[in-house]
Amino acid sequence: MKENGVSKTFWLRVFIFIVIAAAGVFAFVSAVNSFIKKDNTTFNQGWDMSFRDSVSQNVDLYRYRISGRIKKGEAVLLDNRLPDTIGGGMILSFRAEYSYVRVYVDGECIYSYMGGKDNTQVTPGDAVHMVSLPESAAGKLCRVALYPGYNDAFNKLPLFTLIPARQISASYMTSDIYTNLVGIFLFMTGLILLITSIVLFFSRRKWNICFSLGLLSFLVGMWALCRGGAIELYSLDFSTNTRIEHLSLFFAVLPFMGLTISIRGVGSSIKKKICTAAGIAIYSAFYIFAFIMEYFNTVNIVHLYSIFQLVTVGCGFLVIYGTKSDDNEKRTVYRIMNAGLIVVIVGLAADIIRYHAQRIMTVDSRVLNYSFIPITAICYIIITGYSYLTMLNDFFIEQANEEALKRLAYTDILTNLHNRAWSNNKLDELYKKGLKYQIISFDVNDLKIVNDSMGHAAGDALLKDCAEILKSCFDDVGHIVRTGGDEFLVIITEGRKSFVTRGIKKMEKLEAEYNVMRKYHIKISYGSADSNEQENMTPDMVLRLADDRMYQMKKDKRFSNS
Repeated sequence: MKENGVSKTFWLRVFIFIVIAAAGVFAFVSAVNSFIKKDNTTFNQGWDMSFRDSVSQNVDLYRYRISGRIKKGEAVLLDNRLPDTIGGGMILSFRAEYSYVRVYVDGECIYSYMGGKDNTQVTPGDAVHMVSLPESAAGKLCRVALYPGYNDAFNKLPLFTLIPARQISASYMTSDIYTNLVGIFLFMTGLILLITSIVLFFSRRKWNICFSLGLLSFLVGMWALCRGGAIELYSLDFSTNTRIEHLSLFFAVLPFMGLTISIRGVGSSIKKKICTAAGIAIYSAFYIFAFIMEYFNTVNIVHLYSIFQLVTVGCGFLVIYGTKSDDNEKRTVYRIMNAGLIVVIVGLAADIIRYHAQRIMTVDSRVLNYSFIPITAICYIIITGYSYLTMLNDFFIEQANEEALKRLAYTDILTNLHNRAWSNNKLDELYKKGLKYQIISFDVNDLKIVNDSMGHAAGDALLKDCAEILKSCFDDVGHIVRTGGDEFLVIITEGRKSFVTRGIKKMEKLEAEYNVMRKYHIKISYGSADSNEQENMTPDMVLRLADDRMYQMKKDKRFSNS
């Protein structure tokens, strides 16, 4: 059953699809993660943490949370003895948020990121650090020194994992496998859609939605790869990686707005148009401001994240409201797009709650590290992609219908040749462009006699035979037209006139061959005229001259037969 054009089961199907997709992704990621991490050893118990003048002993890093605010450059020192059971060729893996890092084993510095606290020229990035341990590191004292790159850079301690060196590449992926795998999917999907949109652009198809969808997928995918750590397989410039991470996410809002406008359309009222324009303008201004602040290292973009959330929500609702059109309510594409918007609204609301809960909770919960944005983006892109394919399908069906109507309007039904309307347009086009052309006018002799003596079916067969003869002789020379009744003409453009004599001879030969096989007699009279025979000849003048010569030939044949 349907209510106001909307299927009652539509939203249920959308919800079931999202649940199944999410469950499938989660199951796949969990299986891959378990397989890759089977040889890893967690190293989060028994740490001593020194901060300011206090020392916390035997700390469980998973549960510990720093109380109070951390200022830029303050040292957070973590000390622990490496397990006696580890062998050679091991890596100490951990994620440090926006901090300069030094790692010591038995008092010797074996790893330094950005030179420690003395190097303050560049803000450190949020990165996964892979530290190669010495072959004789087992049982020795390990110290990790963290120096925040700005105030409140972090409030929880990093988690450490000991991994075999042979698994270092896989470990970049498993540092946040959920985000990384989704990022790879979105990144590759975005590239494919962007390439497809370029092809559609040059073929003059509906490319803008495909482009916006591809750009959105590409940007969110890039953000996910930077956030998850997979980007470090290709670049160890942690500061630049973090900058790309933030700016990609911020910029991704603009193609989302573009998609909303392209699919839903801007509302007809002035109020809705103003809302749409205001949403895009305000957010664009915010992005330019954030880009400038990040580029000149004036304000760390992390400090703008809460403002980003507020501006995104406000501008997003302005654009969604401004594109709501009552005329679209019953369109399938519109309903599918609404489903995608609901997914985005719910996903972003959940991620905003997660983000702030993570920062204010007194008890650390690593589950809150996982953003809802990647799975939200996947669901939205799939739903919007489906709506785009639906729109394309409707477009191609409409285009095919228009082509069919156009063909019907300009095609003679009996012979499947062009009709008089088509020839009028063609001759007007040649005349306006100043091109030279030739018209051959044809007339089928004795059609009325065949109709009266053998019936109209025989007359139709005669006309079809004449059409086939003309196509055989002139199809590669010019455009063949049945102008009505027993009259045909061929329009020949400049450069093909030399083939006319050959076509006429072939026509006379085919007439004789058909007459052997048919009960009726086929004889076609013709006359031709060039557009340059006289000065300033209009198409009507050329056609009239060709008709006069055709009728003269027909008259001469009757006189000779008598």
